[in-house]
Amino acid sequence: MMILGEIAKQPTFMCNPNRINGERRTVLFAHCTLPINMPRYYDLSTHYESKQGVAIAGKLPLGHCTVSKIDGDLSNFFAANGEIVDMPEDRELCRTQVTVKMEDWNYFLRSPIGNHHILCMGKYADDIEEFMDLIK
Repeated sequence: MMILGEIAKQPTFMCNPNRINGERRTVLFAHCTLPINMPRYYDLSTHYESKQGVAIAGKLPLGHCTVSKIDGDLSNFFAANGEIVDMPEDRELCRTQVTVKMEDWNYFLRSPIGNHHILCMGKYADDIEEFMDLIK
């Protein structure tokens, strides 16, 4: 999260892949919180799993984004550019939901590096790859 935030110089959203549509090449990511300076606007809702407390239901702008995940020991990483194409509002998922169209959607079925992934606006996959090459 810190690496992508520093590369992109903007806030990042930690989210989990929830639904994959291979035909459309989309992955729906969701989580119940995000930095409030990241969405265009947000509502406060209940936390999805507990139905208690407060969770942020943010609406990110449609457009280019980067999805990444780096192993804790920095030995393995995933970075892909994508495009936010929808901001669904499914009450059966964590409150902030983002549908991302991406070429490498199959990674999430083959060999994801854990569950939490990091998303930010803009195209930074090449920058992450360059950073990871530098630290090897």
